[in-house]
Amino acid sequence: MYLLDILLDEAHVQGIQWVPSARYDSMLPWTPLLKRIQSTAKLIYISVRADEVEPLLSELSPRGLMLRTGCATEGQARDLLRKAAKWTRST
Repeated sequence: MYLLDILLDEAHVQGIQWVPSARYDSMLPWTPLLKRIQSTAKLIYISVRADEVEPLLSELSPRGLMLRTGCATEGQARDLLRKAAKWTRST
């Protein structure tokens, strides 16, 4: 049994912060694992590139999902927030 399995089985563990090793510059390959975490009703905290927000939100529920990201400018950040509100509105 893997450590993640043990954590997912623990009722007192409410959330998982997933931090892949430094060799991964994308969170997208971890989408199946993140879905597995969500299937146990655990909260998820991940850091993602701004260009990965939409693809991840198309695969994951926004419920209990905290994304940490960054943008080069304030305008890009405002645009991302506006779009994210639309991407998550129907769920």
